[in-house]
Amino acid sequence: ELTGETKRFSFDTSDELQGMYKSVSYACAKNESRPILTGVFHRFEKNRLEVMATDSHRVAVSRSHEDDLKFPDSNLTAVVPESTVTSIIKLLNKREDDKVTVTISSNAVSYELDNVKVTSQQLEGNYPNLDRLLPDGDLENKVNIPVSVLQDAAAFVSMFDNESNKRLVIKIIPEYGQLRISSVKGERGAYTNDTMITRNPDADKLSMLSNFEYIKSALTKFTEHDEITLHYSNHLRPFLILDKRLGSDMNIDLILPIRSEDHDDDFEIEDFKGEETFNPIEQILNSISSH
Repeated sequence: ELTGETKRFSFDTSDELQGMYKSVSYACAKNESRPILTGVFHRFEKNRLEVMATDSHRVAVSRSHEDDLKFPDSNLTAVVPESTVTSIIKLLNKREDDKVTVTISSNAVSYELDNVKVTSQQLEGNYPNLDRLLPDGDLENKVNIPVSVLQDAAAFVSMFDNESNKRLVIKIIPEYGQLRISSVKGERGAYTNDTMITRNPDADKLSMLSNFEYIKSALTKFTEHDEITLHYSNHLRPFLILDKRLGSDMNIDLILPIRSEDHDDDFEIEDFKGEETFNPIEQILNSISSH
């Protein structure tokens, strides 16, 4: 039963809410040590619904399209159990064209579709304030990466059950447009993928160690023909994966890199095997000879 203050809002077609839930539910915590993190947090921000989830190693955020007639101006928040969110995703999958109305109260949340109504209790407790982790603007450096390249690396880590084999090294030299994703030396299996990406001479080099299972989860909202934008500061700070298709702040994944004494933070990429090699000196000489 819904008690206390309530706020009601609707999606004309349920696929938007379904997409938002799919974009964050994988980041919910799987263990019960902090029960509040096993749910999806809901709040209203700048005339939009915002949902987010975290397991303390990553944060996934999804925001609706802006529509001040649809979403209430309210400080009311809700933490919906991941099991409820998963059930709603399955229900909406069969009714993508149906209107869905959501009612949030201080203790529960309900979903109404045509002749179906689902009500769930909220999780109790204070959800952590994650705003300080999400930058107001872009991080210092950014590059665009084809999703297909990341999916290939994700397919490699999927072959192993050992958590240590989920770790991959990401090296980027933006000035030359070079990206290398490789397995950690000495661990079971070997993987190296060299890819040319769009050059960004203003971005810094990067060499970081990442649990690729987290990146793999973030890729579920993309197709192999898409590009993501990777924003980063350095190899010790969280990096962002942004959805280029929807704008800079519609879908955000923040992932913590792995800190390891074994990681070689050498920025250079030796024997790059990408389709194109870029020599800045040769470029200058060619420009002179063409005049």
